[in-house]
Amino acid sequence: MRGCVWVLLLALASVARGAEPPSLVTTLAEPLIVGAIGFRAQLVESKVVATWNRYMRPDFKCYKVMKSTTDPDPVWPEVKEVFSSTNRDWTRYVDPDVERGRTNYRVLVITTDGDRWASPVSTITIWRGCSRKPLPTASDFAPPIPEPTTGPRD
Repeated sequence: MRGCVWVLLLALASVARGAEPPSLVTTLAEPLIVGAIGFRAQLVESKVVATWNRYMRPDFKCYKVMKSTTDPDPVWPEVKEVFSSTNRDWTRYVDPDVERGRTNYRVLVITTDGDRWASPVSTITIWRGCSRKPLPTASDFAPPIPEPTTGPRD
């Protein structure tokens, strides 16, 4: 279920019995995509390195990094997080357990008000037979050796 998650069964039961509703009802808002989170996931030396921008508002509660090979839009709590931190300065996660195929990553900023600010999904694809190493770049190659203009011929 992707709508608001309401934790209020106890509140409804209390109100049904004529009691005052509890003063604190925890809700999670519908996740909203926030590009300013700046989430990036990259394959680096056989690991996925995910980084994002630090959330500076005072309502910060935690970060949660999501990973899924089956859900193209992973969101907590529907998908269990692979990393969580209540330290706003911790803006990096390294996943050493990389699998072949498609893996979707994202980070959520959870606020004390129950907001879920979600980064866009970053998909890492490792094809069968593909190396887990980064692809070679121009610096990994040298120009061809020119043919000698003088010297013995076969």
